[in-house]
Amino acid sequence: MFAYTIEILRPAIAAVLKEESSSESFTWLVALPVPPQNITRDFSFASRKFSKQRPASSSAPHIYLAEKFQRTHWHSWTILDLARLYLLLQLNAANEQEYTTTIESVFNQADLGELTILYKALPYFAYGKAWESRCAEGIRSNMGTVLEAIMYENSYPSVHLPEAAWNQLILKAIFTGKDLGRIYGLEERNNAALAASLLDYAEERLAAGRNIDAAVWPLTKVFYPEKTGVLQQRFLQEK
Repeated sequence: MFAYTIEILRPAIAAVLKEESSSESFTWLVALPVPPQNITRDFSFASRKFSKQRPASSSAPHIYLAEKFQRTHWHSWTILDLARLYLLLQLNAANEQEYTTTIESVFNQADLGELTILYKALPYFAYGKAWESRCAEGIRSNMGTVLEAIMYENSYPSVHLPEAAWNQLILKAIFTGKDLGRIYGLEERNNAALAASLLDYAEERLAAGRNIDAAVWPLTKVFYPEKTGVLQQRFLQEK
């Protein structure tokens, strides 16, 4: 159901929130019914209760959270992000259809800020395979914060996306100038089809006299060392 121990994550987030938010806000959060009776309303209303500042990374609860769940870069999460994730973790996941329908309803009514945390939270939803199409939809969007929420320090794409969708994510990251170094699983999910597409991209950039992201070459060299070497040499000569 969950790909991690939710019984550890929930109290770890609660400990950070208790330390980093007002007693009134924290009391509101933990007093909500479990499971939530109106997750869409509470998810939105949380913005009135919690700060968009980042919690103190040196606090003991935050250090504990980071140590227990190392595949997420918690330093980029705000207090509001954590509160919203806590709300999502209170949903009853016993019935897959009811659970996924509930979260999809939150997606469908979310504003940009809410969408961003929903995509960041993908690794923490139950039934991981159920969110492939939702993740792919986010990759096709032109909303910068949504793209970064999916691409940066998010383990969901590398674990769950099929090859074609993964390749689309990497190409979209390059076309939109994203930092490939912040994408989990870049080397592990590299494949010949992606490398071929990246070589086509590099040739087009060379022909147009434009710059090429240096992170492209290691991905293409694995499968096409000779062609990569030729293009790299041309690029260096034309710089």
